[in-house]
Amino acid sequence: MSSEFGLTKLALGLMRLNEWEYSPAQLLHYLKEAQDMCVNTIDVADIYGNYSVEEQLGKALALDSAFRKYIRIVGKVGIKLVSDRYPKRRIKHYDTSYGHIMETVEQSLMKMQIDYLDILLIHRPDPFMNAGETARALNQLVREGKVLQIGVSNFAPPEIELLQSYLEFPLRYNQVELSLLRHDALFNGDLSYLQMHRIRPMAWSPLAGGDLLNKERVSAGFLKLVRQLTREHRLADPMQVLLAWLWHHPARILPVLGTGKIERIKLAADARDVMLSRESIYELLELIRKKPVA
Repeated sequence: MSSEFGLTKLALGLMRLNEWEYSPAQLLHYLKEAQDMCVNTIDVADIYGNYSVEEQLGKALALDSAFRKYIRIVGKVGIKLVSDRYPKRRIKHYDTSYGHIMETVEQSLMKMQIDYLDILLIHRPDPFMNAGETARALNQLVREGKVLQIGVSNFAPPEIELLQSYLEFPLRYNQVELSLLRHDALFNGDLSYLQMHRIRPMAWSPLAGGDLLNKERVSAGFLKLVRQLTREHRLADPMQVLLAWLWHHPARILPVLGTGKIERIKLAADARDVMLSRESIYELLELIRKKPVA
């Protein structure tokens, strides 16, 4: 395990849990198998599965209350969806108000049948966020022990700076879209900023939804190199090379894998110690960008 707050190098994303059609017992078995592979971080959000995923996770955890201490749960708040559960809502919008954050966290804890969230993220930048009010909710949740650590998701450096200026506690995470295919953060200063402030990036869609191995989205040369590196490092699947590329970055990127197949988690876990060469790292980047570095 990582020494940082007990987080491992991979997280399980449950956004598509409804599609897996797991019973509570099957979900608990899946989580325990992953934890046996030292994958203990579980990523959820209040809105996932039309507001149903947290409840499903809660039913699974209720089958073995002792298992809670072995996992780290990442929750999110701040988006309001149009949903049959909230028939009065007319449009999707953001809400980072004190009242909404406090109410949503209470509901999340109740649904998951837990006493605290290990990490709470503000899900999206809210252009109408009252940073002082948002910070008041986060500060109170940490002080009360209902949230242990806080962070954001999809925030740019100025948005992080604004919120942090009102907080008593440090923002420790920023979950962003990040992969070899979606690599803007390497060049626009975002990852440099996160490193400077010791904010750990969590990468959603770290395999670009499968597009990184889609011959219609990437070049033949890129695919050839990925297959070559897979063979050279005696790996079982090309996706392991793509994850190793992320782990090479010193920002300590934490990929969030949204798969319900335990064999995919095992493949990813088996790649945690793969060390690609510096030249391979840049060759993959050059082929995906279709141009060398300056």
